[in-house]
Parts: sequence; structure tokens; C-alpha cells
Amino acid sequence: MISAFAELDEASRVAITVEDPEQRPLGWVSKLRVCGEYHLLLNVRGELFLGEYRAKERSIEFRLLREDVADYDTEGNRVYVVTGSGGEVLQGKNGSIGEWTRLFEESGVVFEKICCNNNGLLLTSGDGTELYAQGEFGSLLKFEELTKVEELAGENVVQISAGIDFVILACQKTRKVVTDVKKDPFYDQYCLREDTDVYHHWRNLYKDCGDRFKQDIGPVPDAICNVNVDRMQVYGQMIHETGVASFGKVNKGQLGTSDHIRRDKIVHLQQLFNVAKITTCCDYSAALTVDGSLYLWGDTAAKNQATLDTNLALASLSASSPTLFGRFRQVLDVCSGNFSTYVVTSDLRIHDLRSDERSLAYEVGDRGKLRGWEVEHLEDVPLVVASDSLIVVNHLPINRDALRVYGKEQQTIQALLKHFRENGLGGIPKKALNVVSTHYFYRSCTRLFYLLLLNLRSLRAFLFENDLKRIMTVMLHEEMLFLYRRIVKCYCNSDCLGLMSEPEQKLLRIYLDNVKNYIELIELLVNANKSLEEPVENRLLNAKSEWLKFFNEEVTEEMGKLVKITKEFWLNEENFRWQSLKESHRRVILDSAEVPLKLLDVNIFSSSPRIVLFSDVLCYLSGVQIIEYPLNLIWVSTEIKDALKTRHKEKLRFLINIITPEEVLRCYTLNSADKLVWLNSLKTQMMRVLQRDATAKQPVYRCSRYRFGERHAKFGGSQYEGIWKMGLIDGVGELSAKERTYRGELYRGDITGYGCLQRTLYGIGTIYEGK
Repeated sequence: MISAFAELDEASRVAITVEDPEQRPLGWVSKLRVCGEYHLLLNVRGELFLGEYRAKERSIEFRLLREDVADYDTEGNRVYVVTGSGGEVLQGKNGSIGEWTRLFEESGVVFEKICCNNNGLLLTSGDGTELYAQGEFGSLLKFEELTKVEELAGENVVQISAGIDFVILACQKTRKVVTDVKKDPFYDQYCLREDTDVYHHWRNLYKDCGDRFKQDIGPVPDAICNVNVDRMQVYGQMIHETGVASFGKVNKGQLGTSDHIRRDKIVHLQQLFNVAKITTCCDYSAALTVDGSLYLWGDTAAKNQATLDTNLALASLSASSPTLFGRFRQVLDVCSGNFSTYVVTSDLRIHDLRSDERSLAYEVGDRGKLRGWEVEHLEDVPLVVASDSLIVVNHLPINRDALRVYGKEQQTIQALLKHFRENGLGGIPKKALNVVSTHYFYRSCTRLFYLLLLNLRSLRAFLFENDLKRIMTVMLHEEMLFLYRRIVKCYCNSDCLGLMSEPEQKLLRIYLDNVKNYIELIELLVNANKSLEEPVENRLLNAKSEWLKFFNEEVTEEMGKLVKITKEFWLNEENFRWQSLKESHRRVILDSAEVPLKLLDVNIFSSSPRIVLFSDVLCYLSGVQIIEYPLNLIWVSTEIKDALKTRHKEKLRFLINIITPEEVLRCYTLNSADKLVWLNSLKTQMMRVLQRDATAKQPVYRCSRYRFGERHAKFGGSQYEGIWKMGLIDGVGELSAKERTYRGELYRGDITGYGCLQRTLYGIGTIYEGK
């Protein structure tokens, strides 16, 4: 289950023995420290072992020192322990390890984590929301007694690590996340939990999701998906807002402030987000992010220069602020001793940052031998731990096939983070401030980014635990597909108005390219599990089908030529009167300037008004006024009346009648091909608005609301809502004018039949009812 090495090569392997009458194995290791001449090792069962390392013999023998240990740390010849059951703090000495003195007995606090250096002690409460300190960590951070550090109120301390005279903390910015969510005008505030501590652990999300595999497969309404995203995104937002804070007596770069000026307060490093793990050597620090990026800062040359070649990357890196270590772009784990740092990369090799050549293959554990060693959260077990003279490797079971997909997901997050650094997260151009679709595009991109962070965490858990029901891509399939559709829709709506430029195009492409990873993952899950439960297999296959349809059909249709035509129409249109029709959701379908369509009654061909078919309205320019008719109230026919046969003989072959609520537009094209184009476009778009099949017969009767123009002879300025037949009011409806409202029967454009007329004249209301 574990191996030990003095250096990163097989020849330096160290034999491990355990002095235990019950012959219990040591198990996986969660922490390794040195206390005097001894090594202290904590395993995942909360057992603390003491071992003496014999370098010449390449062996180390451990004996059980104490059980029920949640955390421990050492400083000099002292060891400090936090118990697992009561959260008590105990102190022991090197000369008499095993004899414990209880500390802070009167504090009444249940502690969970402990860290110490030559300046003092640091402890976190059981929920991580409070940090306690005792010692002198700077001129203003002096605590003779154990004291709560008020500067970190509103934050959750995830991890503590200390070097010589400095400390770094991995903190979740709870207050900032909650404030940002409350400021979001589009966020459903009912989705925000009152107990915000629940968001500190991303796994609590599973309680909000329920069992998606027991639900019936079928479309989920967008409104429900939107609410679900609001509920889930806060967990991902908390992952993103996990950063690093630092404080200490010295600053030769150790505090990450980009200078060597001492600070008398806790400093938050603004460059770091998505932090998954932190670690420190004596003089420098490392932070590993969720996307596998490794950042270093501090005085890296101070203790390493004597052992490093001058051409090594670490030797030349002495950054005073967190700097990306470019040699490894996808790191699975990191650990540090006093003077060395080791990483495990995605190709399953262990590397020493002090050497470009020194590395060791990581040996994956056998999942079949885990019986009796089940761990609740296996991905939290470190792959490797180290001290000054010993490297201990935990041989965890890792799904190699899933690791490939996991690496691609990390690359996607890295690409998104790079884009956000260069262009801002959710930044809206000034020219698009009043366009709702642009707001929704950036907001949807941000929300999806938070879900991708959750997906990345769940994929890492799957690497070790192999529970496909916990993968966010599978669990939140409906919500992620909803966001993808909204992103594409909002992008196209804004692009039609000329509001999308190269940064937005790149952002959209990053998201769309990642769809292939979802499909690859689902195929992997289906092929690797031959005995899937039927509901699980059905959900996976349905998800794959929907992703393929989205990627191959929906994206192509949404981002097709209509977007380009519409964008060019608004860019090139010089007549300002058309600008009143400029809406983000509206597309230009057909333009008589491109495919000629003229009014039959206009003798001069070039004088015929321009007719434009949009996705929801048909418009033409009459003098200085744009006349528009909704497509759900137009009827199209090619019927030729007898009165026309003698007047327009040559044009009748290409005649198209467009019947509207106010007039009949008799139009003609120049040839049969143009006629076919206009007929097909009119009918297809009309049927789409009516939500009917394009091949079906156009419905004669319609039910809709319409306001008549002021020029209408009979109903000018009135509004009608009810039944229509071929452009005429025909059926039951309500006709409202300025001083009267009629509800009842109407026939062929007249008020005929039984109804009720309510009339107001000089403030006096009169009701007529009858036939």
C-alpha cells in the first residue's frame, strides 16, 4: 500500500517494518514529520506512529504511538496533537514521547487542524471558520494566550502551512461569495442557503441533487434548470474563491506580496484562485490549483542553491509573488520537506523540483486489495508525503482511462482562466450594457465555469473511488446542457447586433470544444462497465445522444447563415427607420433587396417598397413608416382572382398573396425560382412561429392578439384578442377601443352575433348586452 525512498530512484528504496503485536499494516499515510531524530507518521485511520530511520541500512521501523489523532505537527523536539474524538490539543516531548500534556483546556473550542513553527501555534476550529493563534507572528500579531484571529472573520480556513518565520493559509472567502451572489440581480435569492457553511464542502452538493438516476428520463423545463444552477453554482463559486493568505515576521518574498517589505497584517494574495492544496519549505511556498497548475513564491534560492545546478528552473526562480511553474502544467499532487518539493504529474511520475532529471514512476495500487481499507474520501489522501530524508508514496488505485479525460478537463479550465485573466471574468463591453442577451451570455459563461470546477472535483474523486453516479457531468447533465444552449443562443443574439468580438468567439470555442470531453467520458463509462444498472445506462446513453445532437445539429443551426445575414443587414443598413426593428432575438430571413419581391399594384418596378421577412415579423417600408405584421397572423396563398387576370397577365405566374390583419399584399417575383424561395421561407417561418410542423398545412383559424394601426378604416387604434380567419376577425374575442370594449361574437371583420358592449362616455359607463 505504501513505499518509502531516500531519493527518487529505485536504488534508494527504504524497507518499512511495523512493531505491532496485532500485525496491523501501516496503511496509507496522511502526514509525515520529523521530531528530533524520529519520524512521526499519521495514517488515514488516525493512528500516529513513531519511527527511527536508519539511513545506512535503508530501513525504518515504526511503532504505534497514539490512536484517535485528527492532526499533528512538530517544532524542534516538541510534538502537538489534536485528538479526533474531542478536538483536544496535547503536547509531547522528544525525550518522553508518549507522555502528553493537555493544552488550552479552558478554551471550550473543539479543534481540528494544527500547525506550528518557531513563532508559535496555529489552530482551526472544528468547522474551519475560526483561526486561533498563540505566539508572535509579527509586530501586530502577538498573542500571549490562545486568541481568535479576528482578521479572518468571514473566511473558512481549509489548510495551514508554515515555514521559518512565515505562515500561509488556504482560505475560502465565504463573505465575498455570499455578497457577490446577493448583488446578482438575476440570482434567485431563495436558492441561497441560510447556513452558508454548507458551501465550504463541495460534496454537500450531493444532498441538494437527490438521486438523478431514479428520475424518469425526459426534458426538464428551463425554469427548473435555472433554479437548480442557482443552487449548485455557489459550491463552484466557493471553489473558485479559495485563495491564499500569508503573514509572518520576515518577507524576502515568502509572503508573496511581490516585494520584500514586511507586513504587520494578514495579506491575501490576489493572484491565486481555485487553490486545492498548499505546502511550504523553510523559505518558499507552493500552491496547487484545481486545474493542476503549480505556483511557487518565496526565497527559493536561499537553501537550494548549494544542491542545484545553475540551469535548473527552480534555481532561477526567486519570485516575490506567486509564479506559475511552467515545467509541469498538470500536477496531481504536491508535498514538501524542509528544503525540497515533490510533485506527482498526470503521466504518473514523481518529480523533484530540484532536478530536471530526477524522477520516479508512481505505482498505482490495486483496487481489489482495498477491502478493510475503505476511506470515505479517497481523493483527499495524498499521493506522496515527504520529510527531509524520507519520501513515502501511497499507492492509490487510479483509473488511468478517466485520468486522460480528467487531464483534458484541466486543460479546459486552464484555457478559461487564461482567457479571464486577459479579458476579465464576466466583463461586459460598454456598447452592450443595455443588451440583455449580452448580460446573459457573460453570466451563463460564468455560471458554467463554476459547474466545470465542480465537475473537475468530482472527476478527481472518480479517479480514485470509481463511483460514476457522483460525476457532475452525469448528475447535472440537464443543467449543463441548459447553460450551453443559453450561451450559444445569447452569443448569436448579441453577434447579430455586432456586439461579439474575438474574445467572445474564443470563449465560446473553449466551451464548445469541451463538449467532446463529455461524450468521450460517457463512452468510457459505458464501455468500462458491462453490468450497469438499467436506469444508469439509460441516463448515460440519453446524455450522450443529447450532447451529440447539440454539438452536431443545434450549434450548427443556431450559429448558421442567419446570424451572418442578420449581422450584415444591420451593419450595412443606412436607413435609420429600420433600426426600430433591431432586436437581439430577431433574425433576417429574406430581403427583397437580395431576392426581389415587388408589390403588384406598383407600376414602376424600382419604386416598389422594400420587403423584409424577419424571424417573427414581415415588414415593408411605406413612405417614411415601417409597416410590420406578426407572422402568426399572416396567411400565404397563390390564388388568382378573376379581376386580376386581365390586368397583370405576365406577372400572375409569379404571384404571392400575403394576407395580413389590415391588408392583402399582392406581390410577385421575377421568376419561378424566386417565387419558390419566398413561398418556402414565408411558410416555414410562419409555421415555426405557430409551433407547427413545416410540412403541415397552414391553419386557417388562429388565436392571437393584435393592435390595429391608426390608418385602419374600421378599427384604427383598437386592439383585438381572439379568433381570426384568413386575416379577418372571425369568432369569439374581445375588441378594445379608447372608449368602448366589446366581448362576444364577431364575423368576417364585423361585430355580429351575441356579445357585451361596455361603453364610457363623459365618464359614464353603459353596458349593452344582447344580439
